[in-house]
Amino acid sequence: MASSNFALSRSRIGFDFSTLQRPAIGAIIGRAGEPGSELATHRWLRDHSGLEELIGYDFATIKLYEMYRIADRLLARKAALEEYSALGVASRPG
Repeated sequence: MASSNFALSRSRIGFDFSTLQRPAIGAIIGRAGEPGSELATHRWLRDHSGLEELIGYDFATIKLYEMYRIADRLLARKAALEEYSALGVASRPG
C-alpha cells in the first residue's frame, strides 16, 4: 500500500498516529496541494483530491473537528516532523 512509504514513526516524532495516520498524511498533503485553513483542506480532500485512491482512505468520512485535532497534533510536533522529513530526504540517492 502506498501509505506504508509515508509511515509516521512513533519513536521519531513522539506520537502514535496509528489510528490517524492516513488522515494525517491527507492533512499534510492537502496543505501542500491546496494551502489554506483546515476547512479548505477538508473540503479539498473530500471533494477534489484523488488522494483517497492512493492511500485507501475515504476522506468523506472524516469530520471537520477531527481535521482540527489532527492539525493541532501535527503542529505540536512540527519540529520532529520536519527533522524526520529532512532525514528521509537526506537518505535518498541522487
